[in-house]
Amino acid sequence: MSTIIAMTAKRVSSPIFFPRLTEFHRDMQYAVTNFPGYIKSQHYIGVQTDDDNLMFTFSEWDHKQFWDIWETSKKRTEIIDNYWNPHEIKIKTFILNKPQQDLFLL
Repeated sequence: MSTIIAMTAKRVSSPIFFPRLTEFHRDMQYAVTNFPGYIKSQHYIGVQTDDDNLMFTFSEWDHKQFWDIWETSKKRTEIIDNYWNPHEIKIKTFILNKPQQDLFLL
């Protein structure tokens, strides 16, 4: 199996939602910790303006199939639905290749 990185970008409609976004991430982190295939994750706050209110999560998984299962899991969906309605947040995920540390630059 090869590990992957899932980059999930969340865009909220207003910077006033950042405290809720922090609580949302706390609950997601708690829920995913024991999920099969999950390795680790980091959260980053992006630009906070009237147009761009972004937070990013980079999560590492043993294989893409584990991410796919988590992404559509009932637990993840319940947490999202508990915190957000579709007009307040947009969530988009990109799968990134994990950098190979054994490649040499010439």
